Amino acid sequence: MKKGTSKKLKTVLKWVVFIFIAYKAFFFVAGRLEMKNTIKEKSGVDISFFFKTLENKVFYMPGAFDSDYDWDFTLRVNKADFKSISYQIENSPFYNSIGEAYLGKPLYDSLTTYEVKGFWTGTTEKYEFHPSEEDWAEMTYIEILKKDRTIKVSLNHL
Repeated sequence: MKKGTSKKLKTVLKWVVFIFIAYKAFFFVAGRLEMKNTIKEKSGVDISFFFKTLENKVFYMPGAFDSDYDWDFTLRVNKADFKSISYQIENSPFYNSIGEAYLGKPLYDSLTTYEVKGFWTGTTEKYEFHPSEEDWAEMTYIEILKKDRTIKVSLNHL
């Protein structure tokens, strides 16, 4: 009887470990997909699934009317993926339209007309995504540092 109980206990323990690993793997993959899809949906830039997560924080606003939160995450991509990202950014609509960005409406009217969620600017050190005013309830700011190939995303949900 003792042998049978020990065998059942091992079987249960194996299933518990398997379920725990499957649970963790599911949320690991889901989290990575959420980051990847957020960047694609908000900026139009498609990144690879293979990146290193350096930071992933969510800040909730207690007492807010509509579950307001800020989501900040930082990723690092490899050189090949960074080349692809750079190409997509530099060939995106309104790339480096920063001169018009602070003049106000002309650029943002164009973004609305062409249904673009924002525009990218670039310097020798970094790329920056400037969201359009259309998505005011969920503004997303993205900064990509060229030297260390990091992508910093700050999504503010109001």
